[in-house]
Amino acid sequence: HAARIGPIVAIIFILGFMNAARLQASYWQDGITLWQHAVDVNPRNSRAQTNLGTSLASAGRSAEAIAAYDAVLKLLPNFHCCYVHIGEILATQGRTEVAQASFNKAIEGYKQDLSAGGPQASVAAYHLAKLYVDQNRNLDEALVLAGQAVQAAPNQPVYLHLLARCNERAGRKDEALRITAE
Repeated sequence: HAARIGPIVAIIFILGFMNAARLQASYWQDGITLWQHAVDVNPRNSRAQTNLGTSLASAGRSAEAIAAYDAVLKLLPNFHCCYVHIGEILATQGRTEVAQASFNKAIEGYKQDLSAGGPQASVAAYHLAKLYVDQNRNLDEALVLAGQAVQAAPNQPVYLHLLARCNERAGRKDEALRITAE
């Protein structure tokens, strides 16, 4: 009799796990549902909030994306990339003045991180240089900042790619090609 109960119990467990997997999969319909569920589970999860903002922005849900980025900034006021994301959304809406104000908040934040030094300085240098290159402004400063980021972390491919972009934008195509070839 005990030999028959074992397989029945196993089948019940398997059916239970299948049902749980189906429920969990409903949270993963797309990036928005995945990250919204993560935020619902832990509203203080800044990574989930940031990824939710990115997913919402990609889906064209700008107001919700900005709200998600604002939520991140309430948790982590020094997470300056959220100001960049907000600025990008506002710029695509043609709200250039407000977008530039958001970009300027990011720039000031990155400059503060740079002056503070420490491990965040190379990250700040990278992000500030990227923002300058993306906006096609302060290219000489972007080149210096990208160089600082590479100097701090020479094996970081995104830093090298940015340094190549800076050189290319500054008209130094041979240097950009040399960096890309490395």
